[in-house]
Amino acid sequence: MLLCLISTASSSAKHELTYMNSSNQDKAEGTAKEAIGAVKEKTGEVIGNPDLRDRGTAEKVEGKVQNKVGDVKKVFEK
Repeated sequence: MLLCLISTASSSAKHELTYMNSSNQDKAEGTAKEAIGAVKEKTGEVIGNPDLRDRGTAEKVEGKVQNKVGDVKKVFEK
């Protein structure tokens, strides 16, 4: 689970801890992997590097799967 520390604006300098839901974290990481994969895929096409293109395609698919895992988790969290 992703842990975020948020400082509140008070004289006692209290701190709140908030946690990102597992489903939201999966969706965020999935979206990032999709974007990075798309960049690698396009870069591989442009420079003529089929290995980079294929790794980008694989990473993009991995991101889509992780995004769907987040969707499924969200359904079961309710």
